[in-house]
Amino acid sequence: QQDLQDAKRRTALRWIIGWRRTLSLERSLVVLVSPYHLLNYNIIRSKRSVKGMNLSLLRNWLSWSQSETPPPSANNSVNGDEVVKPFEPEKRLCERDYTILDMLNSQGHETVAFCITDPHLDDNPVIYASGGFLKLSGYEFEDIVGKNCRFLQGPETADEDRRRISAAIKSEKECSVNLLNYRKDGTTFVNEFFLTNLRTPEKELAYYIGIQVAVAHRGPGQMPANPGWVYALGNHI
Repeated sequence: QQDLQDAKRRTALRWIIGWRRTLSLERSLVVLVSPYHLLNYNIIRSKRSVKGMNLSLLRNWLSWSQSETPPPSANNSVNGDEVVKPFEPEKRLCERDYTILDMLNSQGHETVAFCITDPHLDDNPVIYASGGFLKLSGYEFEDIVGKNCRFLQGPETADEDRRRISAAIKSEKECSVNLLNYRKDGTTFVNEFFLTNLRTPEKELAYYIGIQVAVAHRGPGQMPANPGWVYALGNHI
């Protein structure tokens, strides 16, 4: 019971840290808002409404941290009849990266498509996929766990885009690529893809996380459609 309460307090503390950072960084004010609001820059300018939303969510989390009930914004995303539990890292992460995961697991982000890979396993395989990712790609979790994310690529995926992703992984850097991907049924979609790494408190590489967003067409300048890219931008200011 004490371990449960301690875990809740740590989670609430991470939300407080993320919330304070959000209020101090104007370009990341929307971290706790639905990612689909990111293109509405009127919301970004409306600091009062955004702050109010953050304060409300913060109060909920503080209340939950003292209770024995599940968090009010726990993200048990649904893919068909399958409930996808939030990702719980086995490795300790730095505070920044816990906050990224908390954002993706929060209420309003249930449809965000992302997967997590472990670069310390052979061929950097998928170890977690969100409900949003399964819905976007058409795959079941059992189809992809243990496989490299190359299964999303196909004959018309540009070699240059493949090389950019591979180079980012080898150099342990972030990467944003607009590329053509394939669903399980063979249909294609344009993926505004953002790749970043999750690190330990000692800054060692722990995981890679890839966030996928289907956009209407190929071409540059669509990075703000990806909530991972926007959040990372705010963290680098």
